[in-house]
Amino acid sequence: MPHSQGPDQKKTGTPLIQIQGVTKVYQMGETEVHALRGIDFEVLHGEFVAIVGQSGSGKSTLMHILGCLDSPTAGSILIGGEDVSGYSEKELATIRNQTVGFVFQTFNLLTKINLVRNTELPLVYAGVNRRKRRQRARAILEQVGLGDRTGHKPNQLSGGQCQRAAIARALITNPELILADEPTGNLDSESGSAIMNLLKDLHHRGHTIILVTHDPKVASAAQRQIRIMDGRIVEDTGRTPIAHPKEIAGHGQ
Repeated sequence: MPHSQGPDQKKTGTPLIQIQGVTKVYQMGETEVHALRGIDFEVLHGEFVAIVGQSGSGKSTLMHILGCLDSPTAGSILIGGEDVSGYSEKELATIRNQTVGFVFQTFNLLTKINLVRNTELPLVYAGVNRRKRRQRARAILEQVGLGDRTGHKPNQLSGGQCQRAAIARALITNPELILADEPTGNLDSESGSAIMNLLKDLHHRGHTIILVTHDPKVASAAQRQIRIMDGRIVEDTGRTPIAHPKEIAGHGQ
């Protein structure tokens, strides 16, 4: 089973993610819905990749498979060289906890607890003792610019601050992959630009980031864009120059 090594221990040139012939078919009554139709691509350690597509393109289904939230109907997904497409739910849960850090459009923070407790949750599930996880949570919150908000609850924060907290939670286990689903979708342009700056900074520190978005302007912050339509990849730009996040406008529009 893949074990989280973190960005400092990445194997340069070795694919972190390998998607091979992946299809996904949903049964809706007597109708088969083909969400993915033979997807193939690789993501190297340290890459910043955007998967871009409109609603119904298959990008959300692909995100769920990349994040081990779902399994393909056919084909394989390799993480760190291990084929996880046939893993049990318990094994997939371990990968989600150790290897993937999730950032969602709606933040998914628990409203009744403060940021430290929200941030440390993945370490609670991993069985880390309270002192170590609190220390780690405070350090990560400081890293994302929330060192003075550790005792605040989500309803005491702006949308941008909530997304920073969500990113802190994603980082807490030092995952190999950060999977960000429309991370600027609920933010104004200024807050969205700040979040993209933060993701770019994390990429420069060595994190592998896959950004899922419907917005080509947001996708342009990544070094590589994979465009999906009708369940198929129709464009993969490879490694291209990175647009500066401050130049990106219209987040969440």
